[in-house]
Amino acid sequence: MSNLSNLAPQTLLDWNAFERELNRISENRYTAAERGCIQRAFEYAEMIHREQKRFSGDPYLTHPIAVSLRVAAFRLDASTIASALLHDTVEDGGTLSDIKKKF
Repeated sequence: MSNLSNLAPQTLLDWNAFERELNRISENRYTAAERGCIQRAFEYAEMIHREQKRFSGDPYLTHPIAVSLRVAAFRLDASTIASALLHDTVEDGGTLSDIKKKF
């Protein structure tokens, strides 16, 4: 498994930086369609969590990013990575019906 101890999720708040780290961790194992699903999940999570902060002051999005990269390190599928990115969106302003439509 990849070493995530040096991970700084606050540096991965844009899709391009996140995708580079995802590809590094997962050794580019996801297809273009799978990366598209992950990107839509990333962008939806970023939109929902945009104004939220953690107690540390870091953007809240750092949490779903860290969870999704941990999931990727376990070599789980793209749907699971997308789910990790989305796991707090319903309670933080998204709707289940919107997630069902988008994903």
